[in-house]
Amino acid sequence: MWGFAVGFFLLFAQSCEDSATQSVPLRIVPDDYETIQAAIDAADPGDIVLLRPGIYTHMETHYPDDPEFPNGIRTAMFLKEGVVVAGDGGPGEVVVRDTTGADTTYGAAIHFMPDNRTNIQNVDFEDFHIGVVIRGDKGGVYGCRVAGSDAGIWAFRATEPEIIGNLVEDCIFDGVLNQLADATIAINFIRDCGGGVGIEIGGSPFVTRNLICLNSVGVVANTGVTPIIQRNVIIRNEQYGLFFSSGAVPIAVDNDIYENPVGIRADFYNPPLEEPINAVSNFWDTLDIDSVGLDLILDENDTPGAGAEVEYLPIGPSPFNPFNFDPTAQCEVEDTETLRKRLVSLAAEAPVELPSRTQRP
Repeated sequence: MWGFAVGFFLLFAQSCEDSATQSVPLRIVPDDYETIQAAIDAADPGDIVLLRPGIYTHMETHYPDDPEFPNGIRTAMFLKEGVVVAGDGGPGEVVVRDTTGADTTYGAAIHFMPDNRTNIQNVDFEDFHIGVVIRGDKGGVYGCRVAGSDAGIWAFRATEPEIIGNLVEDCIFDGVLNQLADATIAINFIRDCGGGVGIEIGGSPFVTRNLICLNSVGVVANTGVTPIIQRNVIIRNEQYGLFFSSGAVPIAVDNDIYENPVGIRADFYNPPLEEPINAVSNFWDTLDIDSVGLDLILDENDTPGAGAEVEYLPIGPSPFNPFNFDPTAQCEVEDTETLRKRLVSLAAEAPVELPSRTQRP
């Protein structure tokens, strides 16, 4: 099991003073530092940069030695190794917002960190080009909200980052985008985005126990990726629940996929796959397989067919539903504070059990 990063959820339950009694060094903004970046720059590994409730708009441009960002990274926070940035107070009380209208801004950048002790917790990111980017190696985003961005949380050429317990909504493109990364994407609520989870250009992410609804597409996997998509609730998306194409070889098991116009679509495989896609033991109501030579393993799926009356919808969750509430009723809830507290509770009560990367289910 991969544990959560140092201090994860500590600040949701305890005040600043409680944390201090546990000898966690604090760098408090704006009490001690005028900007978030000033506090990060002054911090040592193991320190917590604590953000008091308020709206933060200051940004700076950083120029890492990275050919992927030749013009630098303009961001509100560029993290250092071993430093946690955490919001003080309840969900929604600490907001980092882009007020420039520029198309190349990032709420936060976690750049080539060796472990997930470098992370962000309980912060809202609003109106950025990218809410949070994790580039290279590791890093964590826990219990945050990302909204109004082009893309929410982007794991790019990263080995094992963690994206856990977040609310991502109202993004133009993907809520969570995994490119050439092996991210753990778990216990997030992703809604009203172009794609809920986008998995592109290689990588083997683990996507589990997420509620993905009201997006154009729930999960999109393409171009040579091998994700594990397990125990998610993927409902009420506008086009497809799952869309696989262009060489993706996913494993999709134990998911609830319903009230999408098409539950799963697999298309554009040329040449055909050498092995079938493993899509066993899911619950969905519609399938659309449109690909010459494509084969799916569809054993043990509960597929009553398009238009069929699905017995479990009126009475509660199916055996695959990983949540302790009816997810259908949560899709359009406007009380984001309650939703986020539920995500925090779920993640704290049942840490994510990761499958072996060499023994896929």
